[in-house]
Amino acid sequence: MTRVTFFRRLLGVLLVVASPLIYVHGARKGTFSCERVTGTCLHTVERVTGAVSVRTIPLSDVLGVSEKHAYWDEAPGAREVLARARRRDDVSAETLWVTKPSSGRRSTASSTTVVLTRQGLVFVLPGRSAANTDVSGFERFLAGEGDRHAIVVDDRFSSLPLPLMLLGIGVIVIWFRGPEPPRRTE
Repeated sequence: MTRVTFFRRLLGVLLVVASPLIYVHGARKGTFSCERVTGTCLHTVERVTGAVSVRTIPLSDVLGVSEKHAYWDEAPGAREVLARARRRDDVSAETLWVTKPSSGRRSTASSTTVVLTRQGLVFVLPGRSAANTDVSGFERFLAGEGDRHAIVVDDRFSSLPLPLMLLGIGVIVIWFRGPEPPRRTE
């Protein structure tokens, strides 16, 4: 086996081994669920490995739900504005967010679901898109409709393409030899 073949196969093995590690590291499910009977909300973030982080927030502290665009940062003083607010209308987007410099903007704008509480901002699933989030249902719940409601952001399926692509490339690099390098004649 030549050095080129050895390094090609080593690269393939590394890609095959790295692909599930990348998936396990990135795939998560975030849930923000509230019950009117207990008067509490639970914010949980579950990893594929089974690790769960839980945070309890009183329902009376929840003001509403919003979206944070990728090119926004938390404004200085946003926590103080939220701590003084009595309802969702007391908080405007201008007091919560500042726009990042234009050099940091991406051409495709993604957003993250954020629950506004008197304790601060709670990202349902930090750094993940909010494309399929039912925000209007949660607003109706806060207005008094229903006994419980949950916002669920699950990216376990959407985290699959990159690891699967790396796995496929690794298998191709291991399986197919390609052309042999020319042999030296001495």
